[in-house]
Amino acid sequence: DQVFVPRASSVTSTTGPLNDDQIVLPAEDTAEQESLPDGDGFDSYDQPPLVAMDDDNGVAMVGGVLLHERYEPGEGAGVEEADEPERYRNFALFTNVADELSETTGDVIIEGGHAQFDIPGSVPLERVQFYLRYVEGLGGRLRQINDVVETLPAEEETPRAVFLTAPDRPYTDNELNALTDYQNAGGAVVLVGSAAAPASARENLNDVAAALGTDLRLNDDRVVDADSNLADTPEFPVSGSFDPDDSLFGPASIE
Repeated sequence: DQVFVPRASSVTSTTGPLNDDQIVLPAEDTAEQESLPDGDGFDSYDQPPLVAMDDDNGVAMVGGVLLHERYEPGEGAGVEEADEPERYRNFALFTNVADELSETTGDVIIEGGHAQFDIPGSVPLERVQFYLRYVEGLGGRLRQINDVVETLPAEEETPRAVFLTAPDRPYTDNELNALTDYQNAGGAVVLVGSAAAPASARENLNDVAAALGTDLRLNDDRVVDADSNLADTPEFPVSGSFDPDDSLFGPASIE
């Protein structure tokens, strides 16, 4: 009963450390926070939050790209079959968070029109194929869009969730308005950050959070855990600091 959040930053807020009721997944108490080379300082925690939710605004912030297929065995991150990555609850948690926040039942969307393919700490649809098959196994559909202004309003059914990783290009006012309109229609927005993303991309992600009216922000830190991690890699922290009976960590369903 654990989740790994690789190359993670913690989640904080515009007013300082998060309230407990905003935190979905804290790191273990063995985790530490480190400064980023291009950071401006960070809010400190005893157990840094790796995933947080803003129920009122239908927004979540995830500190690392926990869906990236590179953390599957043999996919380039040093993870082996013996590490048993399939036993972690990454896919279920991500799906359940989106479902909890959403008031709609459409597709799950990756927004990939802001150079997320080419920079560290981001991910396009092509690199989440294991998660795509997971969603399909639940009876859902995962796909990518690259133009939120044209595509989101044209959807026959409002997408269940839009998730976007740290964008290399900032969103225009028209794009932010399209995301806000989607949010107001009941869709969930999941913002996915990373300590590996450049400062400009992290700032762009926080700008999207601001436009959506949430106080959640990506902290300017790196979360490492020498004791609880995947593949003996402190930069891949693992946490079981949650109630195993919490439905967010249970089996996912897409209705």
